[in-house]
Order: sequence, then C-alpha cells, then structure tokens
Amino acid sequence: MVADFKVFAIFATLAFVWIPLVRGDSSDFKCYDSDGWKTLGSQKEVSCPNGNCLGFWTAEPGKDEKKGILMCEPSRETRNKFTTSDWEEYRKKIDSIDKNQETSFGDLLTTIDKISASGSSNGFPIPGININGKGTGYIKDILIGYVIAGNKYKPFSEKRKVKLEIDANVGAVEFQVKLDQEVQFDKDSQRGDIKINKKIFDVGNICIGQPQVCTGRRGWNPEGFEKSALKEFGSNKEVTLTWGKEISFRITGNVQPLVEKTPKVMKAISENKGSSGVKALKNAIAEIIGDITLVAKANVEIDDSTSAEVNINGNINEILNQIFRSPGEVEPTLEYAVKICTEKKCLHKGECTKNLCNHPEDLVKMANSAEGVKLSIVFVALNLLFLTKLY
Repeated sequence: MVADFKVFAIFATLAFVWIPLVRGDSSDFKCYDSDGWKTLGSQKEVSCPNGNCLGFWTAEPGKDEKKGILMCEPSRETRNKFTTSDWEEYRKKIDSIDKNQETSFGDLLTTIDKISASGSSNGFPIPGININGKGTGYIKDILIGYVIAGNKYKPFSEKRKVKLEIDANVGAVEFQVKLDQEVQFDKDSQRGDIKINKKIFDVGNICIGQPQVCTGRRGWNPEGFEKSALKEFGSNKEVTLTWGKEISFRITGNVQPLVEKTPKVMKAISENKGSSGVKALKNAIAEIIGDITLVAKANVEIDDSTSAEVNINGNINEILNQIFRSPGEVEPTLEYAVKICTEKKCLHKGECTKNLCNHPEDLVKMANSAEGVKLSIVFVALNLLFLTKLY
C-alpha cells in the first residue's frame, strides 16, 4: 500500500514551475548548526564537505520565535568515517527531527481547518524535474489522513469529484489531457487495500483502444499494446487512456510522433540490459528521443474546495543523466523547502546545497519562491514532506 501511495504522491507532486538551484564549491562547504533542537537564535558554522544543509523548525504564524534544528546532513563518505561519538551526536539530531516531525505531521492530518502551504524542489522526488508552488486547501479533499492512518485496517469510503486539464508541449508536439470524473475511494477492513470504484487499484495497468489492450500483469502483450496505441493515436483526434481500468483520461492532439518513438526505446532497452550497458542505453534513448524540453500547465479541482494551477518544466537529457548514472557516479543533487501553516502553527523544513544556505530566512525564501504563481495546492507541500518520510 505504501508503494501505491508513493506513486500517488509523486503524481500529485509533479506540479510546478522550473527554477534552477546550483550547488556551490563543496571543498569549503559549510552549514549553520544549532547544536541540537532548541529555540533558534545565533548559530555556529560547521564544515560539511559534499553534504547538504538541513533545517527544520516550528513557529506560530506572525511570530519571530522559532524552535527547531539546523545541521549538516553529511555525505555517505563522511558517515562511513564516523566515530562512535559522531554517530551518537548525529542520531540524536535525526531522532529529534523525526519525533517533532511525527507530532507536527499528525496534527496536520487531523485538522479540519484550511491550510496554507508553499514549497519548491529541485530534483526531488524525480531527478531532472524542478517544481515550486503555493496555495491553500483541505486535508479531507486529498484523503491523506485516511490513506496513511496508523491502523491500516481501519476502513473508509469517500467520493471525490476530480477535474484535471493539462496542456503539454514535448518538443514540438502539443497535446491536451483531460479528466472529469467522480471517484469512489475505499479501504477495506480485511487487508487494508486501497480501492477505487470498489476495485483494487492496479497502478501499473494502463488500457487503450476498443477492445481494450492493457499493460497489466495478467496477459501482458507489449506488441499488442504498442500496435493498439499506434493505431489509436494515429487515426483519432481524441484517445481515451484508462488507468487501473477505472480512471479515464481523454487525450487530444497529435501525439503520434511521440508514440512512434516508444517501440524504438523498448528495443534499445532490450538490447542494452545489465549494468554494463547503462551508458549505451542512455545514449541510445537520447538519440531516439532527442534533446527536448518538457513543458506543461495543469488545472486541478477537487470537490470545488481544493484547486491547483500547476506547471512542469524539465529537460529530457538532464532526466536521463540522473536516471542512468554509472556505479560510483555522484548522486544527483536534491533540494527542497516547504512551509505548511494552520492558524496556530507553521512547520518549516528544507534541505539545500549552497554554502550556508540553511539559515531560516533563506529556507523561508526558498519555500516562498512561487510568490507570483496563483495556486491552491496544499497537497503538493504535504506530499514533499511525506515523501521525505518514505525514502
């Protein structure tokens, strides 16, 4: 079930405008350190070679006093050299973050008040994709409290009216995706499975055509699906793509040039299996797809009370470079900052890769970087925060 929710969270999180965040020189990289969980005031500077700077704190809206922790998140190489005392100090800091985050997150999941949120991310949760945004909404609209309830066998049954419109441009190919559907969400009391329209939802099952050809585990026929997709997108101005056999997306536009690349990509994957073929596979896919940008604008509404205007911007080569890393290559830079507020309390969390970047004022600016974007997207910041608890 957690894996299914991660897919949902990632899907909901792909939502905002691209903003570049660049790592500075790591040879003399430093972070602010509060020396444990406390009221944040003056901070010392600590060396953090090849690591990230982290900040997490809570505060009352409109008040300057912040209670939390600032620290260096050391690299794996540094942690491998830790002494016993180093590990004790590090674990103490991480445990304080986990404990306070658990408490704050639990309060958010049970609130019935409107929540405001803002956040930005570079390469998190998907390398090569950059996002940012802000907005307001209700926890009840996105069912997070139900989905991750402490007792996985506690049943629920909720209906939501979901509307989605996406205008996309991938290279020179323009198309539109629409969803307008009332969806029944359930969790049974026996196995704790999430159900959609009273059926267990298979996130890997995508169907197209009439009669339907699907990608599900049972009877999966890649050649048949490929043939059906090429036929549908090549001859129709509007194609229906069904996810999990229950959620239907209408796709309009000339998507055929993109679909025609799929069999070539699949062939490249089959011909370059194994770790030794990683570089060859990346180059083969890049040659097939080309150096293209991904741009999309989406509007989402849930029950007319939580809505979003979202944007995506990325580059296919950057995505491939991050996905197809060779063993031993430096891991991709991941940065994020989120702020979530109720009327009584604000929660801030961020991780960054610039020298001394985890000062509270800088992380707040990073979380507020979508000031000019008109959004109502509380669930995006919540998903960013929740994903940090899953990885």
